[in-house]
This record gives sequence, structure tokens and C-alpha cells, in this order.
Amino acid sequence: MYSTMLFILLSLFSLLYIFSTKWFNRKSGSSAQLPPGPYPIPIIGSIFKLGNKPHHSLAALSKTYGPLMSLKLGSITTIVVSSREIVQEVFSTHDMSFSSRTIPYSAYSYTQDLKKNSIIWLPVGDKWQSMRKILKEQLFSERQLEASQDLRTKKFQELLNYVQDCSTIQKAVNINHTAATATLNVLSNFIFSIDIAHYDSTSTNEQFRDLILETIKIGGTPNLADFFPVLRHLDPNGSMKRSNPYTRS
Repeated sequence: MYSTMLFILLSLFSLLYIFSTKWFNRKSGSSAQLPPGPYPIPIIGSIFKLGNKPHHSLAALSKTYGPLMSLKLGSITTIVVSSREIVQEVFSTHDMSFSSRTIPYSAYSYTQDLKKNSIIWLPVGDKWQSMRKILKEQLFSERQLEASQDLRTKKFQELLNYVQDCSTIQKAVNINHTAATATLNVLSNFIFSIDIAHYDSTSTNEQFRDLILETIKIGGTPNLADFFPVLRHLDPNGSMKRSNPYTRS
């Protein structure tokens, strides 16, 4: 029974893929404009050509198709640049065309309005430029950094005092924990004017570290929902399920 249902679903998916591909090519004529690349297998494209070391596979493919090639990864068309000269051309001449980025499906666990409110995911435009200007002038300008010199000095002195106290009582210093605490407190005071970590407590640091590392891990893991958007509501890799505890905390 399950094998029959799977066969039917794959057949329907194949038909949808074929029809949508033909319609897209007829509407845009994009296939004739794409750089050369391996001929894609229906539905899955060239995903299997990447192997377990994609950087090696792409380097090998570039020897066949050139330093500018196109790959079909599921329903996503990817342009691969492997030449220093072409990279320079892309970033110096066509930088606006390549400024935006694809939002991974797992990132939507943060909010459904990523393209509206996040400077990280916003496409380049008036709103993105306005938010970037605010960050540049209010947080990361030379004037603001100079104004925070006393804060950085204070936090550095707290770090030295803690190390000195540990030395006095002959207590071992966890360099990883101590450095992370000092860094977190500099950033949190700079943005929120409060300490979010404490040298004598590891729970807050570990929770924050786990939150960051797990979020990066989930966002950086290949996800079938990114290559096949039709599967998003099924969450085949469970990325939304795994990220919800971290994004809702």
C-alpha cells in the first residue's frame, strides 16, 4: 500500500516538474541564457554530482564546464563562479544583482516576515539601505565606537579582576568560558546596557552558546525543503521542529 502511494506521489511530482519546467522556459527563455553545466536529471537535477565534498566536486566540474557554470539543484538554479577574474567582475560590476540571498526554510522559524523586517534577509532596496544606514551611524560608526571606549575598558578591567581573584585563591580559569563571558558582556552592554553573562555562572553562557551553535547548525544543514519547495509543509528534514525550541525561548 505504501509503495503504491509513494509511486503515485512520485509520478505526480514528476509530471508537475516537467510541466512547470517547460512553462518556465517558455515564459522566460532562461535556459538559453544560463552558463554551461551538467545536464540535470528530472526532479533532482545535479544534486548527486556534489557528493560528500561539494568543493572538490565543483572544482572538478569547472574543469569540464568552465569557471562560470550553472547547476540545477532540485528546483533551484545555482550559478557557480570558480575564477578569480570572474569573481572580481561579479563583485565590482554586477554587485547589486548578487547582493540579495536565498532565505533557507529553517530561518522562517524566527519569523514569517524575514523579507520585511530583517536586515540580514531583506533584499537590497530602500528599506534595506535605511536600516543599514541606522546600524552604521548609530551602532558601528567610528564616533559610537570611540564613545564606548570607557565601557570596553571597564569590562576588560572586570576580566582582569576575575583572573586575579582566581589566581589569589588558586582557582583554575576556564579560558573559553571567561573569554566568552567578557565578549558577551561587552556586546550586551553596548546594545542593551546590561550584563547577560557572569563569570561565576556557566549556565547562561552555555545556554547562549548552545543557542547560537544549534541555530547555525540547523541553518547550515542541507535541507530538502530548500531544493524542493513543494515539500516545505512536510518539513522533511525536521528543521522547523528542531529550531522551534531555540527560536521560541
